[in-house]
Amino acid sequence: MIEHAQVADRLKFTNATFSTEILARWLEVREVVIGDMVMDTALEGDTPNLQYVWGDRVVVAFVPQRPAINQPAFGYRPTLSNFVVERYRDEPSRSTVIRVRHEVAEVITAPDAGHLLDDVLASI
Repeated sequence: MIEHAQVADRLKFTNATFSTEILARWLEVREVVIGDMVMDTALEGDTPNLQYVWGDRVVVAFVPQRPAINQPAFGYRPTLSNFVVERYRDEPSRSTVIRVRHEVAEVITAPDAGHLLDDVLASI
């Protein structure tokens, strides 16, 4: 998107650099979040093959500024338990091990409040 001619044209007479804040203003939305996760698609033991999870997909979703029990939203991330901290000494390795566990789940609560756009770059 940064290299698209229309984006370059809008930025050429400004000192601004492309950012999610500028994109949010252009799209007239509160916030833009860019997914940046990779996944290894290689079989176990093969050379790693890292691929972007999102590729050229976009999720447009309604997410309220102040989440609440009765507030509709595309999804929520409820906490299933509080942080659990386990600490113990492992003498053979002369180390103190500190393990932290925090359980959450991503839940789509209102599927109609979001939409997946696929193959977005092909339409530009």
